[in-house]
Amino acid sequence: MFADRRDGFIEGSSSPRVFLEERLERIAAREPDVKAFVHLDLDAARAAADASSQRYREGRPLSPIDGMPLGIKDVFDTRDLPTEMGSPFHLGRRAEHDAAHVYAARAAGAFVLGKTVTSMFAIVGAGPTRNPLDLSRSPGATSAGSAAAAAAGMVPVATGSQARGSILRPASYCGVYGFKPTYGALNRAGTLTPGKSYDHLGALAQSLDDLWLLLWEVAQRAGGDPGYPGLFGQAEPPSPRPPARIALIETAGWSEATDEAKAALLSYADDLRSRGVRVVTRADDEDLARYEDLLQQVTGHWETISHYETLWPMQSYRDRDPTKLSAPILRGIENGERITPAAYRASLTWRETLRRAHAELSGRFDLLATLSATGAAPTFPQPGSSTFNELATLIGVPALSAPLLAAEGLPLGLQLIGFRDRDYALLEYARSLQPIAP
Repeated sequence: MFADRRDGFIEGSSSPRVFLEERLERIAAREPDVKAFVHLDLDAARAAADASSQRYREGRPLSPIDGMPLGIKDVFDTRDLPTEMGSPFHLGRRAEHDAAHVYAARAAGAFVLGKTVTSMFAIVGAGPTRNPLDLSRSPGATSAGSAAAAAAGMVPVATGSQARGSILRPASYCGVYGFKPTYGALNRAGTLTPGKSYDHLGALAQSLDDLWLLLWEVAQRAGGDPGYPGLFGQAEPPSPRPPARIALIETAGWSEATDEAKAALLSYADDLRSRGVRVVTRADDEDLARYEDLLQQVTGHWETISHYETLWPMQSYRDRDPTKLSAPILRGIENGERITPAAYRASLTWRETLRRAHAELSGRFDLLATLSATGAAPTFPQPGSSTFNELATLIGVPALSAPLLAAEGLPLGLQLIGFRDRDYALLEYARSLQPIAP
């Protein structure tokens, strides 16, 4: 979407201001029904687009994302728009500084068009956002506003966060790419992170090129989390790189998936085999079968780690006014208070076991593939199940939801799971994969 227009910006046949006005037309037409944004600043966006247009006219754009309008999930601090986190505790709250990735994006010439809707504290529940592909359907969970804004063409890219499935699942429901990089690859400073050891920063977009360009330029300016090496790759968007061997996994989500979703995945696997890709399942490989057995325990350990790590500051909010917290958050606090340090340590130890088992697959498979969601987008306001997304989140490996499958006449994401710090390779493989011709 955006990357395809840059030649026009450089040649002078178009401009970031023209591109922005096209997005604003989409917003005017769709936002009253979709409700993807909680705050917009059109005047500031126009001023930023004009400044970018002038840089292109002078032949000095700041980067390949100069002039890119962004949706920023409303858990990330922005100095010029409120950051309310979907919570009545923070109505009207304004941060003094941008989150690290927002600062970096602005330094590269991108600008904030608006803050996208999130559920309360980006933990659980649904906001007002509707699925732009079918307004009677859900757009997913906590990054729903970002997914809907990207799917409706309101912005080329919107940032999101994932502590369970809040990038991959909304991407699947809304038919866009959703990418969760390796844990720690992007700087989360200035971000509400409910799960410190597993919460990820990522993005959602219609175009894989736009998604990568944003994350790469951000990473060059803000790096990764302290103590982590940052995002690996290169500046150019990934070119197609066909995978040779794929592990097709079921995970614990298989029992929840609809028959149509399962059939779509298995049909896609058969299509890959017909193209010469070696697709391996637990029935073909004893090591993969043992790995699948481990995956049946992911949900329980994710819940132990999650409930324990989110106790602060949720306990503090509850003590201030429990009526301002949702029932699921209150239940989560109660669950967390029952978890002992020993139980938390045991789950951390188990997570390391799973990480090692996953890493051992890297020498045998290019990537793992499964569903991004249990089926098509459910009826609004149901957020859907994250069970297929817990694996990549818990162990911190890169994962992408690619809009390659379908169910109930709606998009269904194919989830591609890679190996630590091989984010760019995962997107190269994704570029080589195409939907099955109808």
